[in-house]
Amino acid sequence: MAGLRTASTWLRISLVMLILAIILFVVGFATVYWIEAEWYKHDPRLRGKSFWSYGLWEQRICMKQNFIGCYNAKNSNQPAWFHAAQAMECLGLICLVLAFIILILYTCVTSMRRRNPLILAIILTFLAVAFIVIGVAIFVTKFDTIYFDVGWSLALAIAAAVCTFVSGILSLLELCTK
Repeated sequence: MAGLRTASTWLRISLVMLILAIILFVVGFATVYWIEAEWYKHDPRLRGKSFWSYGLWEQRICMKQNFIGCYNAKNSNQPAWFHAAQAMECLGLICLVLAFIILILYTCVTSMRRRNPLILAIILTFLAVAFIVIGVAIFVTKFDTIYFDVGWSLALAIAAAVCTFVSGILSLLELCTK
């Protein structure tokens, strides 16, 4: 086994960035705060009383006017663009995980230290970035931004795309040194 000790600095940093990207993306992918809205936010008497957030898979509605309570509802019967955003994010996650597996194997297994596995990991990394960015773009452009604010889940997905892109660049540097 080659291991992390014999790996180049580019490869080690690339692996760390990919691990960070997976963590950020999985959290952003699974949570319901892609877009947020506060009802009546312009009325000081009602500000903070009702809150609505929307994720890829469900929405969360909190009403605090007469009672304190929140409930989650599944995102069913959505338009085609919503399913397209879900599909792009799923493809991004699949490419991200596959790139990570190949990069781990490339790093730890001596027989995998050839150009082809690294090239495949780089391709999957940049495909993951493309799918994530396309999914985010579809999701954001279809919601009316007057009523909605960008949520932290969406910010995590964007941060994951940036980390994945950096990982791809660092993997390219590793390929150039081969």
